[in-house]
Amino acid sequence: MPVMNIGPVPQSHDGFYARNNPYQVNGPKGFTEFKLMEENEDLYARFDFPGVTKESLRILVEPLKKAVFVFGDAPKEFRHDSSHRKYGTVTGLVCDCCEISNIQCFVGDGVVRLILSKKKINLHVPFSSRIINGYNPEAHLRGHNGHNAEEGFYAVNNPFLVSGPKGFTEFKMLENEDMFIRIDFPGVPQDAIKVRIDPTKKAVSITADAPKEHKHDSAPRNYGSATGLVCKCCEISGLVSHMSDGVLRLHLSKTRASTQSPSCISFLGGPDREDRCSTGPHTFPHGTDPHDPELTGPLLEPHPCVNIGSDMAYEWKILPNGGLYVRVDMPGVPKDRFTVSVVNGRVMVTGDAPAVSLDSGGRFYSGEVAMLESQVSIPGRKIKTIAKNGVIRLIIPPL
Repeated sequence: MPVMNIGPVPQSHDGFYARNNPYQVNGPKGFTEFKLMEENEDLYARFDFPGVTKESLRILVEPLKKAVFVFGDAPKEFRHDSSHRKYGTVTGLVCDCCEISNIQCFVGDGVVRLILSKKKINLHVPFSSRIINGYNPEAHLRGHNGHNAEEGFYAVNNPFLVSGPKGFTEFKMLENEDMFIRIDFPGVPQDAIKVRIDPTKKAVSITADAPKEHKHDSAPRNYGSATGLVCKCCEISGLVSHMSDGVLRLHLSKTRASTQSPSCISFLGGPDREDRCSTGPHTFPHGTDPHDPELTGPLLEPHPCVNIGSDMAYEWKILPNGGLYVRVDMPGVPKDRFTVSVVNGRVMVTGDAPAVSLDSGGRFYSGEVAMLESQVSIPGRKIKTIAKNGVIRLIIPPL
């Protein structure tokens, strides 16, 4: 008799105790933990790298001593493992007056712990990234883009979003009981999205590809997601999709099915996962709140739909000539609604994403993405920009 596997089961009606691990039942949540040590202002960081061996861990300090890169390999320990795993992350400083002076590293049981120390310097460095794929302690202390410092980032899905609906996704129940869904897929062209209704008519699968638009992009990106019905008595009867400026919008309709079939599929991100067909109306799950306070916080979240490539909204690379390459995700912003300016040596990017279709509102992005060696103002036209599909790329020349 074959042995059947049992999938993870939420610990309560509210869902899983920790979204990062379905088997965690107590203790600190999240793949990472960051703590500013009050006694010396060092930064403590914990990264969960399950399966990583101590021998495979590599820690590199960026030449300007502004960033720390952490890489690790988890080997295929057993022949039935699907594959080996590779991990990588980076965090660093946002100021131009300090540099990383010391790193203490502790590795054990699939967890990497770092203590980063810094010291004052008198020289300006050529470039300093504003925020790297990791926690920015000074954004937490000072506030980011004018937001309340005690709360952290206005939206944990994007460090540059300053107003409007938060979250990678938005779900809205319509008056006719149809469902409107918005999903951010930055970098994806209109012709690179595939939306399919499952043969059971209970689920919708989504795959999307964001090509490597510039040679300095680290890699292309691939996205995948799925959503569907939670009831047993209905089926999806209509689907309208629209892809523009790195945002997919879906309008799903349903009808009563002639035959009932079991279904355990719920809407992606929808909080209501109960079978609603026993009593009351036959509806899609309730919508999400795009202004939920839980979507504000000090720690940025990776894009949950990314299968391959960068899952963060910011990427940078120092060029051989001393210039800087920057990629910034601002999904929903048309290519003619980006602005780039340089004031006092700081490169600022803004983006205005209008409300489209049934969006709950427009979104506005703004933030500093780089700092020049000297505190000067230069014409923004000297910076080459490539804006398309909700992503802007900048090539900043050396002074």
